[in-house]
Amino acid sequence: LPVTFTGYFEFLANGYNMNFDLSSRKSDLSDVLSALPPEYSGWLEQTETGGNTDIEAYLKGKYIARENIMPTLGFNMQIRDGYVNHQKVPSPVKNLFLNLDAKLASLNTDSLYVNIDSIFFNIDKDYFSSVIKLNNLHRPTIHAKVNADMDLEKWDKAFGIQPFAVKGQYIMHLTADGSYTTGIIKKGVRQVDTVITSIPAFNLESSISNGSFKMTSLPQAINNISFRMNASNKDGNYKHTDIAVEQLNANVLNDYVKGFIKINDLSAVEAELK
Repeated sequence: LPVTFTGYFEFLANGYNMNFDLSSRKSDLSDVLSALPPEYSGWLEQTETGGNTDIEAYLKGKYIARENIMPTLGFNMQIRDGYVNHQKVPSPVKNLFLNLDAKLASLNTDSLYVNIDSIFFNIDKDYFSSVIKLNNLHRPTIHAKVNADMDLEKWDKAFGIQPFAVKGQYIMHLTADGSYTTGIIKKGVRQVDTVITSIPAFNLESSISNGSFKMTSLPQAINNISFRMNASNKDGNYKHTDIAVEQLNANVLNDYVKGFIKINDLSAVEAELK
């Protein structure tokens, strides 16, 4: 992996000043993956990868402990025309595209910024596409748009996932926009409780058909997995969430689960539980 490193480190009277920049331009994705820890070497030896990749990581700013001043950490990554093919399967991951920008200003998780303004790939005619933006780890503001229509068995084999095996056609359409926040309420003289005050407004459509799931360490699989889910929240009040799970089915040997779940407005459920 060709890497360029530039920067400086300066001693101050009350701390340090630094500007470190590490970058790798127009590298091959296989070279980038070669920098993974040794425990992934077996997977790399059996997997063909490629694609144009740009990476930049930086640490910039002053470190002054007494004034609680910290540098900013950042990471950027772009992938174009990427592919992943484990053990030369007939349906590899193709057209892998990624724009990732992450920053931790003053090394403060309240200032965490993650912007995946696009990630996309194909497996034959199947696809996965998403845009995800996140601000602040403790009170996160989330913007997400995810669309997928995939044969899970092809996805599993293309990436060479070892701990489990999956099958089935999975479809998902998700949009989410808003903040997740909590608040404190008093329940007595000394007792307080943390409650959810808002969630991102969202709309989710998800389904799987002819599915199965098997841990490689276990003798039996969960078979005939299917469901169709529709869930939504329009105003950010979690109590106004609607959920419907229909055509629910799963089998393990002679045991099975069948049914449906419908919840219109969680506030009514809370009232019943109280």
